[in-house]
Amino acid sequence: MTFFRFSLAWAAALLATGLPASAQDLQPLDLELVCDGAFMTRVRTTTSVDVEDEDGNEATGTSISRTSVPVPRRILISISGDSGRVKLPADMDSRRGLAPDGWRPFQELVVSEDKIEARLRFNALAKVRIVIDRMTGDIDYDGGEFRGVCDKARAPLNAKRF
Repeated sequence: MTFFRFSLAWAAALLATGLPASAQDLQPLDLELVCDGAFMTRVRTTTSVDVEDEDGNEATGTSISRTSVPVPRRILISISGDSGRVKLPADMDSRRGLAPDGWRPFQELVVSEDKIEARLRFNALAKVRIVIDRMTGDIDYDGGEFRGVCDKARAPLNAKRF
């Protein structure tokens, strides 16, 4: 019984002195972000060459190369309490089946003092990870498929511009 009283006294003292800084991570967050950056997309380039020498001999060659190029895109993120959702540009979403209203819910959302991490599940096999640095605003989507910078939305995400 003495141990029980000691435990209750210790718990009460902890609550009376306040929670540690890491407990701030557990407070609900309402946040809307606009993230501008570049989506890395694969581009296929085909180059064909026809040559003829002085004797009239002809030769033809074709080269196919693939490279990643950055394409400007915007991602919208809405976090309310312990849940959140993301609106991806159609070309980033269509490869995995477009969400009906454009918004996809986060399957896992972890908000800490210095970063926001979330996972999206598109189907049984396709899932991606989003990490946002809360100090710099830097966003990394799926290991570099999209990189950019997030800012708080100045108006509600569903508001008309004019």
